Amino acid sequence: GATRAQIDRLATLSGRDATTDDSIRSVLSTALLLRGRAESAHELLADADDTSTKLGRVLTLLHGWSLLGRGDVAEAHDWAVTHIEQSRVELDLENLRGHTYLAAVSGITLGRFRAAEIHLGRFLALGEPGLGQEGSQMGALALAAMLAARSGRISTATSLAAQASATGVTIGPWPGMVAALPDITFQLLAGDAEGAEREIRAQMSALETRGYLLAAGMLRVLTWGLGVQAPPAASADDDALHVEGALVAPILDVRAAVAREDHAELARLGAWFEGQKRLEHAATSYELGRDIAMQHGDDAAAAQLSD
Repeated sequence: GATRAQIDRLATLSGRDATTDDSIRSVLSTALLLRGRAESAHELLADADDTSTKLGRVLTLLHGWSLLGRGDVAEAHDWAVTHIEQSRVELDLENLRGHTYLAAVSGITLGRFRAAEIHLGRFLALGEPGLGQEGSQMGALALAAMLAARSGRISTATSLAAQASATGVTIGPWPGMVAALPDITFQLLAGDAEGAEREIRAQMSALETRGYLLAAGMLRVLTWGLGVQAPPAASADDDALHVEGALVAPILDVRAAVAREDHAELARLGAWFEGQKRLEHAATSYELGRDIAMQHGDDAAAAQLSD
């Protein structure tokens, strides 16, 4: 896991040479990212784009995760795709894996589901990763199952979900690495919002216990819009999620606007999501606002939101 005490300790360390400093920076950045402090991590990684060394490639991947964590999702996706191509040229399998997974997670957040499926398929085609990367394998299978279920390929989704569970890994440090994610998806698609909510809260609690706050917050982002219009209900867990940046907070803002039946705010949030290229989230915000406007008899607002 990642604890505040570890972050405080790492922040006091300094190296006697540049390589040691970069080693400390990579571990500190990882801990910050896992605890949802992407803005702080990004400050440490703003100049990280040197892939000439193994350590440089680690920092480059962490830079991509910092972009996603702070809410620059389209930029994170483009960053990952660029480094996927570079890794192919350099035949760097480890770097290829890392950026392919990042591209898939950011692609799902942007609503680019087909592209994300392609990335996950390529990740899984590389075979099982090395020791210590079991969470990545489980996460790729879980996300692939979620996307297959969403597109109605239930038998494929069921098979992928079984493979995710068979890894024996229940939660991993990075977003999407939750073996129960396919089960949550099936529940949402079947209209069992209460069952899905219970499972989401249980997973968030387990993730928070390990200090994986970014993954906990991202679970809300990844599951929102899967067959149910209403975003997940209010939870004390969410109040404790202090995830820096604009990745998770707008999802909670939508939920608050729905509770207030504020269709104007939902229109504003939909436009914001659209400007960020998060098209699935934009569409769902507009639909929620349209439904509320119709309930209030505001036909003009409902028509505008439908458009």
